[in-house]
Amino acid sequence: ADFASIWCTNPAFKFKQPPSVRLKVLAQIAAADLQQSDTKIQCELHRLRRQQNEYEATMAELRADEQLLAVSEAELKHELRTRNQDLAAAQVELLELRRGARAGQANLLRAPG
Repeated sequence: ADFASIWCTNPAFKFKQPPSVRLKVLAQIAAADLQQSDTKIQCELHRLRRQQNEYEATMAELRADEQLLAVSEAELKHELRTRNQDLAAAQVELLELRRGARAGQANLLRAPG
């Protein structure tokens, strides 16, 4: 490593070396660069996997919320139908009571008295 650092900082030094040494040092430098690139790639892959796991967890939560909303919507629609039916029945009963009241009023007016 010390030889490689001198190699990189002192251009005159590298040209004094035989070709086999130059190739060996260049190979070491290239290997170090590849290792550094590999480490960066592995870190990025780890980050992306963690991000994917977070995304999948969020999507699972959203699907569960969507199911709860669908159930709530169905319950509300059922409650609304029930209340509308109760209201319709109450309106029919009110009409019958009004008819009965009018008939009773008419009978009272006809009764001798």
